[in-house]
Amino acid sequence: APSGYDYGNYTFRWFNPLLANGAGAWVNDSVTLGQSGINEGTAGNFASKNLIKTKGGVINSGLFGDRLVVTYGKRDDENRNQGQRPSVLRPNGYEFDFAAMDGWVPDPNVNDGDPLWALRSGTTTTKGFVVRPFRNWGWVGEMKRSGGGGGLLGEVLGGLQFHYNESNSFRPETPAISITLADLPNPTSQQEEKGFSLNLWNNKLVLRANQYESAQIKSRAGQSAIFATRTLRVDFAPFAGSNDAIALQRQARNWIRTQNPAFTAAQIETEVARVMQLSPDILAVYNNNTISETSDVLGKGEEYEVNFNPTNTWTMRFNVTRQEATDKNLSPNIPAWIAQRLAVWETIIDPRTGVKWLDQPYNGDNPGGTATPRGFLLGNVVNPLSLAQATEGKARPQTREWRVNVATSYRLSNFENKHLKRINIGGAVRWESEGAIGYYGIPVNGDI
Repeated sequence: APSGYDYGNYTFRWFNPLLANGAGAWVNDSVTLGQSGINEGTAGNFASKNLIKTKGGVINSGLFGDRLVVTYGKRDDENRNQGQRPSVLRPNGYEFDFAAMDGWVPDPNVNDGDPLWALRSGTTTTKGFVVRPFRNWGWVGEMKRSGGGGGLLGEVLGGLQFHYNESNSFRPETPAISITLADLPNPTSQQEEKGFSLNLWNNKLVLRANQYESAQIKSRAGQSAIFATRTLRVDFAPFAGSNDAIALQRQARNWIRTQNPAFTAAQIETEVARVMQLSPDILAVYNNNTISETSDVLGKGEEYEVNFNPTNTWTMRFNVTRQEATDKNLSPNIPAWIAQRLAVWETIIDPRTGVKWLDQPYNGDNPGGTATPRGFLLGNVVNPLSLAQATEGKARPQTREWRVNVATSYRLSNFENKHLKRINIGGAVRWESEGAIGYYGIPVNGDI
């Protein structure tokens, strides 16, 4: 039956298909089984210290007998980050040098206003007003009491109010760079809404209409960051928690190690950088920093709501909303990076097979299998990104444009029966317009 292993020295027997002129042969290697530290996924950018400072204030004032209510708010945020020192292994190659790893790395960017921390700062402002132009006017009250058409007009004027709000904000994010090594700014958002409401007969009938527009600028959420990570996985391994067999860095290490068994680890990495045509410093930047990409998301819509309470025990609610969302500036740096790297990738030959690396299938550390770097790039980045960018400026089909909700509730509190008095009877109906879950992948009537 299977059992556990003790740490110690063992013979590892494996089959090498490249020996004996391609016929293959079994090989016995002496190996040591034990715990080992690795540089990937620990310390450095994987451990951070965060300090947030916020200050702000809000003022709300009613003017002209509360016919005009003004609100203004402002908040200043500072987000500071430090990363831990990179992970370091002892000369034996498998134990962490904790003394060398201990501590935090000062921010190298001295232009952000803080020599020790990576500083991100910004301001959030909110302003708005509510106007009730006919509130508490004597002549409006007289119209209400007059009855008939004049009374109805008085109700409308007395219960009418208009509102307007706008805000802008930013979300402090941890420092990150784009796929082209440019610093990414903090995501920001802007929102504007306006509308009116009508309150009649002491809240028996309330109508509200609202229109809004919003924009998320340089957002790191959504597909953009995913596309950036997938693109870099073609070059680097391990990267972002993945160690893809198709990665150029992984396979170049393997063939260089096989061709040059006397090379030290440092010599292998230097030769890998030469093959990839990226300097060792650049390789370290990609492996030790948060890589992301950005996009803009624009939204707009309307909301209409009616609340009707014909009696103290019966309530009805009717709500209609329309919404639309569009994407813009999706992953602007990724096509440029792919074009730049493709010129290099097309020239690299895997010396173990004589096949272009981009078209060579890999399985683990060796050629074989069916997955090729080109197939990974096309299937996971180029094709889905092209489709996403083709839909820029178009309404997201997965966003359901229309929603309708109708709900009613009746309390049996007027009944004499003590059990019935506690019962509420109600129901609701909801409807949504259709939403798409994908595309056929071919043009339909000249559109997507």
